[in-house]
Amino acid sequence: MENNIVIISEDISFLSELGNIIKAFNFKPLLFEKIEEGFKYLESHKPYLVISDLFFKGFKPDDIWNRFKLLNIENILIISDNPDTNIGTKVIQEGALDYILKPIEVEQIRLLLAKLKIKKKRTITDFRKIVTNNPKMLMVLKIAENAAKSRSTVLIKGESGVGKELIARMIHEKSSRANEPFVAVNCAALPETLLESELFGHEKGSFTGAISTKPGKFELANNGTILLDEITEMNFPLQAKLLRVLQEREIDRIGGREPIKLDIRIIATTNRDMKQIIAEKKFREDLYYRLNVIPLHIPPLRERKDDIPLLTKHFIRKHSALNNIQEKEISDSALKKLAKYDWPGNIRELENIIERAVVICPSHIIDENFIIFEDEIESIYEFSENVVALESSKAKDISQEESLSVKPGTTIAEMEKKLILETLKSVNANRTVAAELLGISVRTLRNKLNEYKKSGIEI
Repeated sequence: MENNIVIISEDISFLSELGNIIKAFNFKPLLFEKIEEGFKYLESHKPYLVISDLFFKGFKPDDIWNRFKLLNIENILIISDNPDTNIGTKVIQEGALDYILKPIEVEQIRLLLAKLKIKKKRTITDFRKIVTNNPKMLMVLKIAENAAKSRSTVLIKGESGVGKELIARMIHEKSSRANEPFVAVNCAALPETLLESELFGHEKGSFTGAISTKPGKFELANNGTILLDEITEMNFPLQAKLLRVLQEREIDRIGGREPIKLDIRIIATTNRDMKQIIAEKKFREDLYYRLNVIPLHIPPLRERKDDIPLLTKHFIRKHSALNNIQEKEISDSALKKLAKYDWPGNIRELENIIERAVVICPSHIIDENFIIFEDEIESIYEFSENVVALESSKAKDISQEESLSVKPGTTIAEMEKKLILETLKSVNANRTVAAELLGISVRTLRNKLNEYKKSGIEI
């Protein structure tokens, strides 16, 4: 799909105005004043978006709309100054993104492009998908899918790094609100003094520094989903206001005079023991029960180690693609090393380790030497040595190759020994790189060298 946005209208000033708006969003606007010229272009091109009027001299709106449908335009927005609600309803029902009346506002285009970005992401390989074969996790996903069909509040519990936000996004994307906003708020990342304004918004002049009216995250998420991440970090007074939002489905801006009604899905997450913090009087019990309508508990990675091979291969594919690296494989010894680890950082830690291995490992196969845990991080400096050694070994001239030439009467065992020792010498005794060049495992190389040591050869 091209990065062009086609705009078709007989209104020259509108074409120019909208074209400038589109440029500001880093798209290339293609302007057509005549509908037939627009159709001719669309017969051989698939732009990112088509924005068009339906009212042109000498044409019926229905005929133009039917031509668009025959061209199988994936994303089309109708903008017109004709307030015919019947036409607007028809084109939306038949696949148009929207029917908007002039004058057009920049914010309307921004929101449309944001929604299209989300839609486009769903049509390509989505590396945010949830990967599991674990029975406990599959049950969580089943409950989450059922919950997605409702408007009920969901509380997702689990340790840091288990993928709570991923589950929240899945619920949103499988709901009837999928094409509406998904707004995530990290309650732990915002100071208490700013959190209320961020959530509920404020009116101009409501406090020092409020130089303009600002809608809060709840308003921005209206008709969609709001994720309150790490909700247990919210201060006690603000919890009372959130309770009212859950009860009344309305919010009050700071300094506002009238409540604002909302149609919104609320999902909250926590990595804390909520019963304990309720006992410590740090979280309202009534708010907990309002949030805990659909409870989901995400098991830590140490309880679903059967997913490690699947997740590992998923992350290898992901980071090979993101870093434009040929997709690598992982050795059995590396997988065994991953399986023995306790994973305090859960899936987030696993992904970091695999990304590191994909980027740093010079060979096509990631072995256990490139699975570097937190307490082994200093060994990352060995990686640069490996890469340098590998590159220098490839640059050896023919004279070095001639030193390995076969002489009549040389045994295969002697030739093998010479090949191994010369290769090891050429890479400054770096066993990992030597094994890669020889096409054998590090373990096999180590065993061979032990044999040579026993026969009196210094390694």
